[in-house]
Amino acid sequence: MGTLAGQLSEQRRQAARKLAATVKKELAELNMAQVEFDVSIAQETSPEGIPFPDGECYRFDSRGVDDVVFIASTNPGEPVKPLDRIASTGEVSRFMLALKSALAEADTIPVLIFDEIDIGVGGRSGEVIGRKLWKLSRSHQVICVTHLPQIAAFADAHYNVSKRTAGDRTISTIEALQGDSRLKELAVMIAGSHYTATALKAAGELMEKAGSWKKGES
Repeated sequence: MGTLAGQLSEQRRQAARKLAATVKKELAELNMAQVEFDVSIAQETSPEGIPFPDGECYRFDSRGVDDVVFIASTNPGEPVKPLDRIASTGEVSRFMLALKSALAEADTIPVLIFDEIDIGVGGRSGEVIGRKLWKLSRSHQVICVTHLPQIAAFADAHYNVSKRTAGDRTISTIEALQGDSRLKELAVMIAGSHYTATALKAAGELMEKAGSWKKGES
């Protein structure tokens, strides 16, 4: 058991180096080049653990002897810490997008949901996120909640969720958008409810640009 656990640990260390390098590349494309990312793999000694060839005994469970933690620093000069303790909601979504993109071929989770992935993101990065989400949708069902038209333009199916008050009840509705209704919604996302012909034209250009890119990737 100690020999097998040691072999598993070494395979994890090799995979961790590859994963960290790939995720850093993905983060750079998501306008997070300043972020440090790594995978921490640690063991804890225990007198009742698995004996290793080096003479030490390590605590173990059904996954081996390793404690695997994703660690990151989102601000230059700050030490790396566990990702789940330091990342904001938007950063977590982008980290997940980077991880899922890096693991797309190996990941078997069928449905991926990205909520508010556009927090703190401008239009230029939004287009990159839209492309990556669409690529993920080739092997997963991807659901994304976004307020950025550059991301929404890449959707294969676009829905508008709204709320209204009826008496003492709040009712949420969802509407599938196609054709003109989708174009108008993108214009609203660009310029607000009192959109102009210029906003409509910009929305059309976003849809056309995204559609052309998707056809080239299909």
